[in-house]
Amino acid sequence: MRAVGLKVLKNKLSEYVRLVAGGETVLVTDRDRVVAELVPPREGRTAGGCGSQRLASTAPMASRRNSTPLTGSALERALAGAGARPWRPVIYLDTSVALAHLLAEDIRPPDEIWREVLVSSRLLEYELWVRLNGRKLVHSHADAARDLLGRVALLELVPTVLSRALEPFPSPVRTLDALHLASLEFLRENGHSVELLAYDERLLAAARRMKIPISAFGR
Repeated sequence: MRAVGLKVLKNKLSEYVRLVAGGETVLVTDRDRVVAELVPPREGRTAGGCGSQRLASTAPMASRRNSTPLTGSALERALAGAGARPWRPVIYLDTSVALAHLLAEDIRPPDEIWREVLVSSRLLEYELWVRLNGRKLVHSHADAARDLLGRVALLELVPTVLSRALEPFPSPVRTLDALHLASLEFLRENGHSVELLAYDERLLAAARRMKIPISAFGR
């Protein structure tokens, strides 16, 4: 097992994907705090079905750090437990929307969104805390951030997602956007109906070119 800082991972993503694919576990850190864990796939796992994904449903308040990643049909179980129905798409929550809600920006999601079934990448968790730390808002916004994260099922950064993020996209994207889009594509390829909710125009433009549905809550 080895650890790598978030900034280094951004610049050497393909190198660390190869390490994980080779059987090594990599801890991703930000300011000496572990924010993600990259693990090799189990033997025989493929991109088909949901066997190669790991999902964690983040618990509210301090217990969120103890949430256990689920495997196999975990996504179906987690979404079903949150009230998802086959005929109704789940909403992929981008960090831009989560921050708009936490920081009470002029454009922010309606209250109804929190009654929907929400999913995102594990990236959401550490993007929120990095931004709050950078603005010195952790003391005042920590409880609200934990409550928000407790409402979202988080898809782990599994090798399948990381590998897809290394491939070309229809339009230029930033590193973290590539990981979000790869997570969205992974969910859709595994048969899940997902709509993207985002305020980031560059991410939205790339999603539209990939034929990813955009949530009406963001229009």
